[in-house]
Order: sequence, then structure tokens, then C-alpha cells
Amino acid sequence: MAELILPELYDPEFFEALREGSRQSAQVIVPLILQWIQPTSVVDVGCGDGSWLSVFQSEGVNDILGMDGDYVQSDTLQIPQDRFIATDLSQPPQLERRFDLALSLEVAEHLSEESADRFVESLVQLSDVILFSAAIPHQGGTHHVNEQWPDYWIQRFQSHNYLVLDILRDRLWEDPTVQPWYAQNSFIFVKGDRLSAYPNLKAIAPAHPKAIVHPTIYLQKCIDSSSPPTDEPPEPWASPILQLLDVTLDPAELHCGDRVTITIHYQLKASLESALFTISLSDASGHIYLDTEIIINPLPTDITVPHTLDLHIERLDLAQGTYFINPGIFSPDWEATYVFQWHQYPLEIQSSPSQKGLLHPPLHWSSDQTLPMDSL
Repeated sequence: MAELILPELYDPEFFEALREGSRQSAQVIVPLILQWIQPTSVVDVGCGDGSWLSVFQSEGVNDILGMDGDYVQSDTLQIPQDRFIATDLSQPPQLERRFDLALSLEVAEHLSEESADRFVESLVQLSDVILFSAAIPHQGGTHHVNEQWPDYWIQRFQSHNYLVLDILRDRLWEDPTVQPWYAQNSFIFVKGDRLSAYPNLKAIAPAHPKAIVHPTIYLQKCIDSSSPPTDEPPEPWASPILQLLDVTLDPAELHCGDRVTITIHYQLKASLESALFTISLSDASGHIYLDTEIIINPLPTDITVPHTLDLHIERLDLAQGTYFINPGIFSPDWEATYVFQWHQYPLEIQSSPSQKGLLHPPLHWSSDQTLPMDSL
């Protein structure tokens, strides 16, 4: 892959930006994989700095191997250097062994479409069980040259007699500690004649996966490709049904550990029975630290005055830095988007260097009226 991908695209900063989100996601997903498959050996094809393998190792799987391009610098590895092989991922691996489990997570989209069949072939050469995810169309990212819907990859695995198990996405979908691309794109592929060897997997009936898009990814990344390029930020789309007026903080200045209320100010432009309100907190790189949502049913009936909805966070433990409040208002079935704004409302946190973040702060919602609310 060295001749296909410039090393400067995948510098240490690239992997460092992904490291914490990958590790947090792996800490949720790896225990599920261990429960279902019980692997004693794992290979990660496109391992980056080895963050996923480091979590397997911390869970007691010591026979690990990471494979990626020679652009991965040895001093950034999260696994022992002798467990890493620099290789061209567009070519089949030259390994004379197989593993209990192979991983390839958000890698295939970085390779040309001409390499897709060979890449899948290289994975099935390595294991009977493969944990796989790849970016969907318009997901966006560094050097994404082959973004495809799941069926594209499923057909290629099926040509090698591998079954697809869509058993992760429901479990990961609403977990804010899992990066949305893993929640959206993760599948397990098992060689058809080997499924009986994994009773915990066999108990979960295979179902044909749907092409679904995680709201966080869709609304952050998907743009209208017909729009002409411009240096100006796009004007927010104005819904004819509901308008977001403002998002405010109380208190306006925050320190790590403070209690805070985030208020959504909105006004209905037409009668609407119910809506789903979301708030996420992210940093400049797009890493999500908090993602919560609530359905208000019924909505206020008075469309002549503004209304408010409060999210009360009892304790917000985030390291010092700049974060963003990302509000969204949707139909309860997610089919209609009334409002979504990404990185429009900055949040500054002050803290001492020793203070660390709390991933699951206690919180609750309240409205300016006494209304039934369904917390999701």
C-alpha cells in the first residue's frame, strides 16, 4: 500500500486523533467478541497503532499480530513492536498461519476498488471468523477512495462461503462511548461450515443486514454533492415546521466537575404532535463524549411563543479544552430532520491537569411546560 497511499496522510497525528475513540470502542466491543468466539489468537489487518489489539491483550489474548503500512511509526505502537508487521494491505498477506479471529475495522475504504476482492481474500485466508467494518457512501474521512454499502462487502465474503452476522449494531447503536462508524458498520463474518463450532454465535440467527446510517455520521458528514464548492460555511437549512432559536449554558463559564444546564430555545412554526430532541458533546476532531436524546409527546400547542427544553447535567467531567454542543430535532422515527447543527455552539472547560473525564455523567431533561416526555 506504500505506493498507493502517501505516508504523510497517515502520520502520527492521524493515529493519535483516533486512538482514544478506538480504545473506548474496543473496550465495549471486545468483551462481546470474547463471549461469542473465545479467540486465543487475533490478527488486525490495518491495525494502525494497535489500539484494538492492546485491548484484546489487556483481556488476556496474548497471541496478537498487527499489520499495516510502513507509515506506522514504531514509537507510536500500543502493542509490542515484535507483534507488528509492515505490509502492503492491497496485496494478500504472506503469512503461513491462521488465527482464531481477524479484524479489519474502517480500513477497506482506504484501498482502491480494484483491491477490494483481493483484500477480502486476504482476510478469509487468515481466519474463519472476521470482525469487519468499512465506511459507507458519504461517510467521509482521510483518503476514503472506496466507500460502499454493506451489501458490496457481504457479496464478496459470500463468494468465499462466509455468512454475515449482524449482531453488533443493535448493541452498539446508542452507546456514546462507541464511535458511530463502528456502531454503524460492524459485522461478523463466519465461514459457513464452521458456524457450529461457535455455539454462542449459532444461537443468534443470521439476518440479512439493512443499509442503515448512524444519525451522528449522516448529519455530520453527508453534504449535497450537487452544491457548488465554496469557501463560505453553508447556511443552516430552515425547517418550515420548527426553528432552533438558540442554545444557552447555565453557568456560562465551566470548570471540570461543574453542574451545567444546556437549554434548547425553539419555536414551532406549525402544529406538530411530537419530536425527538438530541444533544451531543464533541471535540474539534468529532469525537463524541456524550450523546443523549428524548422524545417530547405532545409538543406545546402554542406556535406564537418560543419554548425551551433543558438538559441538566449534574456533573460534567471533561478535561480542559474546547468542546461543542450539537443540538438536533427530528421526528421520533428519525425520518424527518427539523434541525441539526454541528460545531456551532462552543463550550470551554477549565480544569487542572490532574482532572480526568467522566464518560457517563448523571443527567435529566426538563421542559418549560409540564409535558409527558419519553426518555430513550
